[in-house]
Order: sequence, then C-alpha cells, then structure tokens
Amino acid sequence: MHLAVVTGDVHHSATGLFKKKQEEVEIITLREYLDVLREYNSKATIFLTGKLAKDCRDSLKWLQRLSFIEIGGHGYNLYGDVIYRSYYLIRKRMFKFFPEVKIPGLIRQMYYEIDLKRMVNAFKAVGIKQITVLRPHSYVDDPKFYEILPKYGIRIVLNKGTNLHKTCKEPVVKRAGILTIIYQSFEDDFIVNAFPNKKALNYCSKYILARLDLHLKNGFDVVLQLHPICMKLLDNYATMRLILERIINHDYKFLLLTEYVKHRTQLRK
Repeated sequence: MHLAVVTGDVHHSATGLFKKKQEEVEIITLREYLDVLREYNSKATIFLTGKLAKDCRDSLKWLQRLSFIEIGGHGYNLYGDVIYRSYYLIRKRMFKFFPEVKIPGLIRQMYYEIDLKRMVNAFKAVGIKQITVLRPHSYVDDPKFYEILPKYGIRIVLNKGTNLHKTCKEPVVKRAGILTIIYQSFEDDFIVNAFPNKKALNYCSKYILARLDLHLKNGFDVVLQLHPICMKLLDNYATMRLILERIINHDYKFLLLTEYVKHRTQLRK
C-alpha cells in the first residue's frame, strides 16, 4: 500500500484580508479545511505559527482535541514581525545583490534561536508541551538552523528549501541528525497573489492535479502541502476534494507526518 501525508500551514499576520484580520480568516478556513478532511477520513499535519497560537488560543483548543490532526510548528510569526522582516530583508534582498557576502553564522543562529524559542514558549502557553515537527519558512536551508533543532526537541522537518531530493521516490533524508521530508509535489503559493485571476487559478488547479497524477501513476508516496487559505481561494476546496478522491481511488493510506517518518525509517533499517 502506498502512503500519503497531507500538511498545511496556518499563519498569523497583522495585515487585513477581506475586511478581517488575516488570523481570523486563517482560523475560519482551517475549520472548513478540516471538515473536508473528515469527509474523506484523511489525517493531516497542521503547521501553526507561534503567534497564531498565542493570539487565538481559545480558537485552537478544539484543534488539540482532534485525533486525526497533528500539530506542528511554523516558526513564531511570518510577515508581521519586525525581527522576521529585518532578517528576511537582509538575507533575501540586500545580499541578493552581493552574493559573495554572507551573513555571519553567529547572527543567523541568533535569529533562529529567537524565533524557535518564541514559538516553543507560545505553544507551551496553550498547553502544547512539545512540538516535534516543524516546517520552517521557505527561505531556511541553513546548516546553522538544523544544528539547533534538537535543542528544542524538534525531530522532523518538512522543508522545500533544499535540493537534496526531487523525485519523491525516496523522500526521507537523514541530515544533521534530523529527519527531513523532501517533496516536490507542486507549488501553490502564488494563488493568493493571483486571486481573483480565474485564468491563473484554473491553470494552478490543472497543474496540481497533473503533478499529482504523475506521482500516483508511478506509485510514489506523496507528501502534500495544501494551505487551507490557498485551497479556499483557489475554488472553495473543489481541487482539494479531487486530490483526496484520487489518492483514495489509488488505494493510498493517509498518515500523519510522524507516522510516515516512522514507517519510512523502519523500512531503511
């Protein structure tokens, strides 16, 4: 039997979206997203930012009670944080024009330490004592980052920022003592930027399904990143339903990310 893992990121941001704060929209769409998963008896690993857990703690209590959901970390705060923005600006913008210049390792590690510590403390405040799975922000593919993860009890990392593997045939890679999932199923992050461009959204849906069909045809295990907000904006979860239906029709079994890693690790022994 082949295996499938469904994951999704849920962010926090100080910006407005649809006349509501984005974190409110994220929570609403997450509830709808989980309703779709229930329809198909699917499991999912949901990566939350620490800031969202802190500011929406009452809304997240129900999430902790769901047996088919695994909660992972997604850093402390994406976009709406001065530390994150400053670091991102330096790393992605300023140094883009001076590729020979590198941010010193000590500074990089200091930023990662601050972000992870804030994330871990935010989850502890809402009753989640230990986060073992993490999906870092996509710009993180840094040995300094991986070095400090065991300190915080993080054992599994889902990161598309590395090129160690691109076929999904053997997606579990050992790196710096951390089990890293490498996936290249599809890219869907431009959906929010394209909305409400129907032509672009239609193309994205076809692209997602075509890439998925290729994986299923070859019998590869699939690790899917389906952002709740992106699945909502794309076509109100219609494509997500097609994805889940096709996976089920090919006799795939849904696992949580930790379950999948345990299974793949046992196969390697």
